[in-house]
Order: sequence, then C-alpha cells, then structure tokens
Amino acid sequence: MKKLIRILAGPGLLLVLLAGCGTPQQQEVSSAGGAAGATKVAAVAQDSATTTTAKKDDTVPLSQIPTVGESSPPMSGAIKLDTVVYDDSVFQNVGCGSGFTWVFDLNRAYTKLSAVIGLDDNSLSNDQVTVTFKGDNDANLGTVQTALGTVKPTEVVTAGNLRLRVEVTRSGGGCIAETGYGSTLGLGNAVLTPAGK
Repeated sequence: MKKLIRILAGPGLLLVLLAGCGTPQQQEVSSAGGAAGATKVAAVAQDSATTTTAKKDDTVPLSQIPTVGESSPPMSGAIKLDTVVYDDSVFQNVGCGSGFTWVFDLNRAYTKLSAVIGLDDNSLSNDQVTVTFKGDNDANLGTVQTALGTVKPTEVVTAGNLRLRVEVTRSGGGCIAETGYGSTLGLGNAVLTPAGK
C-alpha cells in the first residue's frame, strides 16, 4: 500500500511543482517589462525576415501569362541556350512541322517584353528559326532570326496591346523523321514589364 501511495504521489507532486514554476513567468509577461520584452523579440524576428528577403522585381515572367485562342501553350522551366541555362523560360519543340504559334493574354497591362531568344543546345545544327511578334490587328512588333549557338537579347514594345502573338517558323533545317524531333525554340528568362513601371 505504501508503495502504491508513493507511485501516485510522484506524478501529483511533479504537477504541483510545474504549476508553481509557471506562475512567476506568467506574472512577468503580464508586467510592463514582459510586454516590452515580447515586443522586442517580435521586432528582432521581423528584422531578420526583412534582411533575408530578396529585393522584389516588378516584372512578370511570361511563363505565368495564360495563352488564348488557337495557340498551343508553351512548356516552361529551365532551358540551355548557347551554354547558358535560363531558369524561367518558355519554349517548344518545332518538331517536323513548319512552326507553331503562341498567343498570350496581355490584358493591356504590360509595356514591354524582354527575353533572350535562341535554340536549345540539343537542337539540330542546321536549323534556322524566325520569331515574329505581333500585337492587336496583326501589327508587327518585331522579328528575330536565330540558329544553334546564337542568342539574341530582345525587347518588344507591347504597350496597349490586348494580346501578344508569337509566330515561330523554321526557315531551314529539318527534323529526325523517326522520332519527330526538331529544334527547340526558347525565350530565355522572358519577362513582361507592367504598365506604369
């Protein structure tokens, strides 16, 4: 019986001791000094979050803009153009066809597209590809020609346009008929600048 009382009393005493230990801490938090201490800790946490946050860029990746109409949506992610990997890009394989079209819904919200245009380093060596940018009513916004190992930093003025049409055509080369593989055209790190920036 005495053994049973000792076993039961052990946890009970422990609870009483723990409850007593918490009381001064609770009183300190409710005091002015405790509140100031809590505020100071919160301020330090906020400062450390601010210093680790990277500077925000106002541009919007083209990969986040939806495509509309007759276009096929591009692939997005990293692509290697002339030995450089561009992490946030849009791209598509030309395959054995003559080309493809993307139509992006700009919603008249962007003034400029910036990108590095080229063929993926795994593309066919004899392909020549032309990229034509068009705005509303088929207005020609610019044309870029590229080939394997050649990249073209490009800026296209898109101000006031509801949509951006990107027409890609092959003007040379071919494809591997057995697999349907042809060159892959990429817009490396393509971004749009919002209106008013």
